[in-house]
Amino acid sequence: MTPLILPLGDQAMLIRFGDRLTDEANLAAIDFSRRADAAALQGVVEVVPNLVSVLLRYEPATISFERLAGEVRLLVSGEPQQQGQPREVLVQVAFDGEDLHEVVGLLHLSVDAFISAHNGLPLRVLATGFAP
Repeated sequence: MTPLILPLGDQAMLIRFGDRLTDEANLAAIDFSRRADAAALQGVVEVVPNLVSVLLRYEPATISFERLAGEVRLLVSGEPQQQGQPREVLVQVAFDGEDLHEVVGLLHLSVDAFISAHNGLPLRVLATGFAP
């Protein structure tokens, strides 16, 4: 996957692997972020992954945008890094919310069918966060 490399001001660049969230774009961004961290690119002071992109903050006195973009293209062109086994986390869920019956009604499912569908396959977590 060939990313779009965009300047963000004079001290950062965005490496974008897609215009929307897809598994391919997300996995490419994760892989590139790991590569950039491991490569310890000269002048790069921070690697910030996102769902489909990676922000590189850099020191323009140490490396130019053009030179860093060339380094990025070299990193992207390599073989994908081997990813370790994903960590499995069991999350306890209570299906007793006020809107449960409204949701199953909209989906034309019974409560049991909805719970079975929700619990039927493992889910891939793309991001976690915190809200105070």
